[in-house]
Amino acid sequence: MGQTTNLPEGFRRHGAATSVGFHRGLVATVDGAGRNVVLLWLYDHRGGYALRSIDAETGDSTQLPMPFDNAGDCPFASILSSRNRFYTHFGSHFVEYDPAGGEFTFTQKTAPRTAMAMAEDDHGVVWSATYPDCGLVSYDPASGEFQDYGSLNDEDWAQYPRHLVVDDAGWVYLAIGPTTGHVIALDPGTHQPKPMLSPDERQAGHAVVHRAMDGKVYGRPGAGDAPWYVFHQGQARQLDGKPSFEPVQQIAGSQGLMHGTFPNGERLVECDLTERTMTVEDPGSGETRAIDFEFTTEGPLVMSLAAGPGGTVWGRDRLPYAPLHVRPSHRRMVGSPRVSPMERPDRRRRATVHRGLSLRCAPTMGPRPALDRYRAGQPRLQPAHPGHRRAARLPHP
Repeated sequence: MGQTTNLPEGFRRHGAATSVGFHRGLVATVDGAGRNVVLLWLYDHRGGYALRSIDAETGDSTQLPMPFDNAGDCPFASILSSRNRFYTHFGSHFVEYDPAGGEFTFTQKTAPRTAMAMAEDDHGVVWSATYPDCGLVSYDPASGEFQDYGSLNDEDWAQYPRHLVVDDAGWVYLAIGPTTGHVIALDPGTHQPKPMLSPDERQAGHAVVHRAMDGKVYGRPGAGDAPWYVFHQGQARQLDGKPSFEPVQQIAGSQGLMHGTFPNGERLVECDLTERTMTVEDPGSGETRAIDFEFTTEGPLVMSLAAGPGGTVWGRDRLPYAPLHVRPSHRRMVGSPRVSPMERPDRRRRATVHRGLSLRCAPTMGPRPALDRYRAGQPRLQPAHPGHRRAARLPHP
């Protein structure tokens, strides 16, 4: 970042806009020697490009490129299995990483395209439900058998199967949305799909399903006042109210997966890919240690640009929303606090994509290290609407 070269016809190449990093799933676990490690699916403008394994004591790390062409795609779901294997599924490829050996141990091309949920059944088989056609695949790490069941449900809109569970009888349940919630089951004997809800029972939004310790599955077709159902052995029964159940715990989640507890009880308090440092806490003593680490990235996509004071140009990237700050007079580009361009030149305000928050800064303060700006109250984090997506940007009053 900041390395500028002159090009023909008056153009200049400033290099990568920002060198900050971003992950699409993180877990704390152990390697083959029993050492605590942090595993991350790394993401930049190329999509999901590598897995990084970081020693939680020394900061020593290794980075492995993904063993397939990601076609610009990236992880939206991952799972750390009971066998201590880390899985994801994107770019129409299912992949397994084994931290014991520090290598990818299985890769399989699939029908398009990207897992929205992953789960492990009672026999250790790993399942993956995919966008956009409600696809389903399974992988048995014990036998090496992989099965692609194709699409389980037809809609005229892209389907997000954000919930995936398996009951104690081996029936698989996918909950889809967001246009109209639905629950689809897969018969373990015939491998044929079976809809669990009638057209009249479906509701707008996302359906949800949860595997319980009693072996059954509980779910509903939407949020709000949507009724609850119990699913078991491919049968559905509507309940009178919200059920009480103990959910089965798995280390799985969306692109925001953050499992920070190591097997020995230590806890990953923070993993900062901007400052390239992480903090680990000993729960017994309460003491923490900071560990520096490194990784490589080509930087994220640039999403917006605007003119600022003094002939500067301000912008922001796609993820993790770090800004860029170009000073043409200095013929260089520098990183700045995590802000993005607004309409007024002396104030910049933006809304984040998550949690409906906004950031405000004054570009005339000039670039400073991020921590100095936080101490100075610059930028300032201000709560806004508790929605999910950024809807608008406004100039500072």
